[in-house]
Amino acid sequence: MKTAVITGASSGIGREFALLADRLGIYDEIWLIARRGERLQTLADSIGTKTKLLLLDLTEPESFAQYKKKLQESNADIALLVNSAGRGKFGTLPMQTEQEIDMMIRLNITATVMMCRHSLPYMHSGAKIINMASVSGSIPLPGLNVYAATKAFVRNFTVALHAELKPLGITATAVCPYWMNTEFISNARDTHASDTVNNFMLIYEPAPVAAGALQAAFADKSELVYGAAGKIMVSLANLLPTDLAVRVWNRFRRREVKF
Repeated sequence: MKTAVITGASSGIGREFALLADRLGIYDEIWLIARRGERLQTLADSIGTKTKLLLLDLTEPESFAQYKKKLQESNADIALLVNSAGRGKFGTLPMQTEQEIDMMIRLNITATVMMCRHSLPYMHSGAKIINMASVSGSIPLPGLNVYAATKAFVRNFTVALHAELKPLGITATAVCPYWMNTEFISNARDTHASDTVNNFMLIYEPAPVAAGALQAAFADKSELVYGAAGKIMVSLANLLPTDLAVRVWNRFRRREVKF
């Protein structure tokens, strides 16, 4: 059976990917992965495609052993893998706890890589991988430093993975959106001073970002920078010296628009 596997499916863009995968009608089964069982069940109840719920905390190493066991038991044919689980915290490095830093690295980097690694033996020509990166990965971002660095990793990892998998007919797409209207912002601010980042202009809804990501994946693109704001940010990051780009960001993130 053709299977779609989606992490971070309980909310935000992961939920939108699940709904889109259902509407496409090309998958026999959708595996929904997240920690929050009630939310996953509510989502599953709204989907016509057969679902399998995997209640996994992808910051824990044993989750990957459980996922690998499920793959072996089902002998799945993964046609789509979406890694949308992620975590971020606003604040400078001294403001963040060791646990917060560790969780960002585990979920944004380790989980993305390990989900790809364990899924690939069950993927065949035509299969698609979508990894959620961010335009924040295009520039060093004070006040969002660790998160942005993890997304730079995801972007580079995915573009390189796309090249590695090309001979197999499998594609990997790094999706780099600007701010999205999800739980991310409130969760990222919950323990830190709000003035580390408080400018969220030009925020996008997750549904069109998910639709654009799937379109890019089916077009075999290695990367998608979503939206005008994101494209401008990436262009400035490429054009400006790094120190100047960081200065621009430092003012912009606090709405200090005069340079």
